[in-house]
Amino acid sequence: MFNISPSHLRFIALAILFSVTISSAKTVLLTGCVTDSNGEPIPFVEVYSATTHAGTTTNREGRFILALENKSVDKLVVSHSAFIVQKVSLDTVSAGEMHIRLQGRTYQFEPVIVEGNLYGRQSLVLPVSHRVITIDDSPNSGNSVAERLGRRGIQIRDYGGPAGLKTISSPTGYAEHILVMVEDLPLNSPQNGVFDLSILPADLFSHGEFYDGQGSSLYGSNAVGGTLNLMLDRQKSNLRMRSGSLGERGLSGQIHKDLSLLRTFIYANSYDSRGDYRENNYFSQRAAAFRASLPLTSRWTVRSFALKSYVDRGIAGSLQFPSPSARKENEDFLLLASARGISAAGQTKIAAGIFKSHEHFTNPDWTVDSRHRVDSWQVRAVHQFREFLSMRNTISLEKKTNRVRSDDAGNHQEDLAAVGLLSQIRITPGLTVSPSLRLDWNNRQRKTVSTGNVAMLWSRDEGLLRSMSFSGGTSYRNPTFNDLYWENPWGYSAGNPNLKPEKGNSAEASLRLRPRQASWLRIKIKGYYFFTENLIQWTPDEFWVYTPQNLKKSESTGGSLSVTVSPENIPLTATIIREQNGSRILSEGDDYGKRLLYVPAHSNWAELNYRWRSVKFQFSYQLLGKRHYSYSTDLFLRPYGRLDASVSLTSARLFGVKTTMEIGSRNLQDRKNLQSVYDYPEPGRIVYSRLSLELP
Repeated sequence: MFNISPSHLRFIALAILFSVTISSAKTVLLTGCVTDSNGEPIPFVEVYSATTHAGTTTNREGRFILALENKSVDKLVVSHSAFIVQKVSLDTVSAGEMHIRLQGRTYQFEPVIVEGNLYGRQSLVLPVSHRVITIDDSPNSGNSVAERLGRRGIQIRDYGGPAGLKTISSPTGYAEHILVMVEDLPLNSPQNGVFDLSILPADLFSHGEFYDGQGSSLYGSNAVGGTLNLMLDRQKSNLRMRSGSLGERGLSGQIHKDLSLLRTFIYANSYDSRGDYRENNYFSQRAAAFRASLPLTSRWTVRSFALKSYVDRGIAGSLQFPSPSARKENEDFLLLASARGISAAGQTKIAAGIFKSHEHFTNPDWTVDSRHRVDSWQVRAVHQFREFLSMRNTISLEKKTNRVRSDDAGNHQEDLAAVGLLSQIRITPGLTVSPSLRLDWNNRQRKTVSTGNVAMLWSRDEGLLRSMSFSGGTSYRNPTFNDLYWENPWGYSAGNPNLKPEKGNSAEASLRLRPRQASWLRIKIKGYYFFTENLIQWTPDEFWVYTPQNLKKSESTGGSLSVTVSPENIPLTATIIREQNGSRILSEGDDYGKRLLYVPAHSNWAELNYRWRSVKFQFSYQLLGKRHYSYSTDLFLRPYGRLDASVSLTSARLFGVKTTMEIGSRNLQDRKNLQSVYDYPEPGRIVYSRLSLELP
C-alpha cells in the first residue's frame, strides 16, 4: 500500500492515550458471570442498562464488566436469543461479582440458523452482516469441514473429489483472498497463500462464521474477499461411525472429562476413502486433538487446543493431465493457547499459536519429488476498553514469524508485526459506527502496509426494515514465498523478489427486512463492489520461463437476495438465495474485459429443513452458472448443479445414551463429471451413513 507516516503514528498514540484516559473515569463498575441452569457459562450475552441502554456482552467464559453512572436507579437487562430475558434490580446488588443464571427458552421446533451480526460489540469483528454455517447440522459425505461449508452462498472449490484440495472461492476470483482462521488464528500458508480445508476434521467444529468483504484492517494479509473463522465445538462425549460409497469408512470419538476445575477433551479419528471413480484418487487421515480449559481466577480463564493430523492421498490430476502415480503426504500440527479476562479497564485476550505443515509430493511419472515445510508462530494481544461516552476502543498488537524450507522456494524466514485500532461509536441505541486502522510491517520487503475501514450498523426491533449495514475500506495480500523465491531446477519458472502486495478497495451494504404481518418471513438484500490491483500472475517471457508479475487489476460488482421462511406452527425452515456477479479484468491486453476465473455470473442456492418428532429431513441444492477456467483457451465450465439430501433419526435416551442414525446422498441427481474447478471432474452420486452415540 504505502509507507507509514507520522500522522498515522500520532493517530494511534492519541487513540491509545484517549482510551486509557477514559478508562480511569470515576464510575460504578459492575462485574459478573452469566450461566445456564446447569452452571455452564454463556458467551455473547447482551448485558445493558434498561435506562441508558449502555451495555456490553459476556466473553467466552460468560463474564462481563459494565460501567454505570448511577446503579441505584437502574435495572440491568440480561438477554440472549436462546434464554429467557432477565432483569436485575441494581439497588439490591451488594459488592462483589454478580452471578446471574438464565433459564432456557423453549421452542416448538428445532432452533434455526440465525444469519445475523454481532453488532461489533462482542468480539473483534466488523459490525456488518455475516453468515453462520453450522457444521454438525449440515450432513454430507466426507470427513473434512470443507464438505459442510458449501451452503448458503459459500462456494467450495474441489480439486478432484475426495482426495482433492478444497478451498473457498472469492468474488475476486482468488482463493488466496479468503482468510481462514481457527478461533481467530490465521491459517493461510505463507508459501502459497491458501489453506486446504480437507485436513480439518468436521467433528471438531461447531460452526463457521463467514464475513463478506475486506477484513485486512482487523486481521491482516489475505482478508481481501472475505474471512472465515472456524469455532471449536463443545460437544459431549460421543462415538461416531460412518460408511458410504467410494470406499468411505471412518471412526471417530471424543471424551469430555471434568477434573475438578480443569475441563478436558480428547478426540481421535480414522478415515479412509478410496475415491475409486477415478484412478489414484484415494484419501486417508489419522488425527488426534486435545482441548483444556481452566479458570485461574474469578475473572481469568486459560484455554488450549492441539491438533495433530496425518493425511495420505493420491492425486489423480486433471482430465487433460492425469497423474496415475502422484501422491501427497501432509503432516500438520496446530497448537492454540489463550488467556481471557476482565478487569476495570475492560476485556483482554492474549493468544499464542503454532502451525506447522510438512508436505511431501511425489510423482514417479514426472520424476517429481518435492518437500515443503512451513512453520508459523504468532502472538496476539487484544484489549477492548470498557465503554465510555458511547465509545468503545479496541487495541490489537501482533507478532508473527514464518519460516519455509522448500525444495522449490528455498529456505527463508520472515518476521511480521502489526498494530490495530477499532473504535465502536454508539450514536443511538440502534446505530453504531466503527472506524478501524491497521499498520502491518514485515522484514522481508521492509515495507509498512496501512489499511483502514469504516463500518456502520443500524438496527431496530420492530418494523419492516430491521437492520441496515455498510462497510467500506482497503485491504491487501502479501506475495507468497513461492511468488518471491520459486526455484525450478529445469529453468522453466522462477520467483520475483520485487513483487508488490496486492491491493484492494471494496464496499458492501445490506438490508434486512421482516414484514410486520409476516413474522415468519425474513429477507436480506446485499450489494458489494471490489476493486483490486497489483494482482500477481505467472507469465512466460521470450524464453518461456514463467515468472510472477504485478500485472492485473480487476473489479467485481454484485448482489444477492436471500429469503428465509419459518412458519410459526410448522417445524420447517426454507432458505432461497439468488446471487449475481459482474466481474471483469481492467488491465489492458488480450484478457481485457473478460470475466474473472471461477466466478459465476449467476448462482442459486436452496435449503429445506423439516423436523417431525425425532426425524429430521434436510435438502439442499446449488446451481452455479458458467465460469471461465482458462483465459488461454477462452473456455467456460459448464453450469454446475447438485442436489443433496439426508434424513436422521434420533432415539430417546436409553441408559443415558443418545443415538442418532443418519443416511444421505450427495449429488442425488447423479450428474457425473461436472467440472467444479478447472479440469477436475466431480464423482457421481455418493451414498453415506453415520451412526452417532452421545454419552452422558
